[in-house]
Amino acid sequence: MFIATLLHIPLCYLFVDHFDLDIRGLGLASSTKDFVLLLSVMIYANCNEQVRPALSLPDSSSFSGWGEYLKISLPGTVMMCAEWWAFELLVLLSGILGVPE
Repeated sequence: MFIATLLHIPLCYLFVDHFDLDIRGLGLASSTKDFVLLLSVMIYANCNEQVRPALSLPDSSSFSGWGEYLKISLPGTVMMCAEWWAFELLVLLSGILGVPE
């Protein structure tokens, strides 16, 4: 992470100033830094003997027992979305009211 963050500074300079991409250059620099970070973590995990057994594709046993989690997570998600939508509705309604003079 430290190396990828240090790489971000020259990438920002390269994309923003050298290639003259302005704000799009910042997005490209961040995406490039994240891609380098992903590659370095994948290479490290593949080379480390302790981490390698945890890297496997999911099979049918990976999805067993999800019923208990869904019984809790789905109502919680609905409540959080309802609260968010209520605040959004309040913002819209306050914009209709206007400012009293």
